[in-house]
Amino acid sequence: MATTSSLNSVEKTVPGVRDVIETTSHRDVHGGSDPAASSERFRRRRATTLHVRERSPDGSKCDMSLPRVYDLQIPKERCMTLQLGRAIGDGIERILTPTGGILLVTFLALQLLTQASINTVVTGLFSDGPAGELEAALGVTLPVSGTVAGGLFVGAVVLSSAYFAVLSRALTRPAGELSSFPSELYTRRMGRATLSLFVGGLVVGPAIVIGFAFLFLPGIFLAVSFLFFTFAVGVEDRGIVGALKRSWGLARGHRLKLAVLVILGGVVGGVSGIVGTVFDLAGSAIIGELVVNTINSALFVLLYGIIAAAYLQVQGDTPERVDTSGVSGSLDSVGS
Repeated sequence: MATTSSLNSVEKTVPGVRDVIETTSHRDVHGGSDPAASSERFRRRRATTLHVRERSPDGSKCDMSLPRVYDLQIPKERCMTLQLGRAIGDGIERILTPTGGILLVTFLALQLLTQASINTVVTGLFSDGPAGELEAALGVTLPVSGTVAGGLFVGAVVLSSAYFAVLSRALTRPAGELSSFPSELYTRRMGRATLSLFVGGLVVGPAIVIGFAFLFLPGIFLAVSFLFFTFAVGVEDRGIVGALKRSWGLARGHRLKLAVLVILGGVVGGVSGIVGTVFDLAGSAIIGELVVNTINSALFVLLYGIIAAAYLQVQGDTPERVDTSGVSGSLDSVGS
């Protein structure tokens, strides 16, 4: 059994260890008939288990030739360390692939459809005279009625939810697979994923906006806490509540670093707004809208590439081990 002194030392290192003490077990790493196999098991479990060597009551170490290792089943996300610089580099590499190109073009098309639908609905609310002036001021419009444009807007919102599910699956694949775009990315459980992201967005979005309205910091905290919601739904096939809890747990211990990504997203939006304003003042609303949406789409997809790389780090798997092709039951290693 582990001594009191050794367990106390663990508690100082890993907060909350007392709630998992009952799962403590002993294993002789070098025991058994096959030391090499035991060593391999140790290396394989090292990423998900905290190992503590036993100390004798007088504080001296046990016989190091036959150490005992205590397996304290700490949730993996507590043991992972987010390396932001590595996430940025990995995210950029993931976007500079055929998969990144497909995601960029698709997102740009959704952005233009959404914006044009909104512009068309607005111009349709006024008579021909003011509508013409509004059309010139707003930018791209569609050659349809305001009612049809409203339906297209709703469709674009739903398609955007489906897009995020595909994006999360595509960007968390092994780097060697990013040159392809298999159909399983946009066919596996898409109905549930789309619905979860749509409804979840209706919950998370307003909550973050309200948080920003109250002294700004609560908004950043909520945005960081739910940063991985999309990946929990798309990659891990979780429902709305499960994905919110999962994202909250993954963000725990990394919120300061993840806040950098949230602030970076705000900067992206600010830059796009400034560029759009410049074109509006120059009387080139249509060109400005095309330029702004292109810049915004490129920076947004890049940002999500970085978030995907961060997700892969904090959830404990390397890119080569993340499974996005099977059902949720095959993702038990990711968590429940």
